[in-house]
Amino acid sequence: MNSLTSTAFLAQAADTTSDSDTSGWFFVGMVFLALVALACVVLFIAALVSILSSRSLTVGGKLLWCIAVFVFQFFGPLVWFLWGRNAQLSRQPYRYR
Repeated sequence: MNSLTSTAFLAQAADTTSDSDTSGWFFVGMVFLALVALACVVLFIAALVSILSSRSLTVGGKLLWCIAVFVFQFFGPLVWFLWGRNAQLSRQPYRYR
């Protein structure tokens, strides 16, 4: 009976060791996901601030970009910073004919 108890103890000790290894990777994964989520939030807010302070966009353009950023919460800000910010719009005054 004594050998059975020591075998059960060793099995439980081995099981505990594997749990601590798994919990270490779980912690690393959760920290990584938290950093990615924080980066997405910062990118989202920075894109909104950049869109609203842009002088090259009309009110309608700003509205469309804000909708795109809200709908596509990762790709919207990414597209804004890669292409939208440097887009040149031609503002011509409206002439009634």
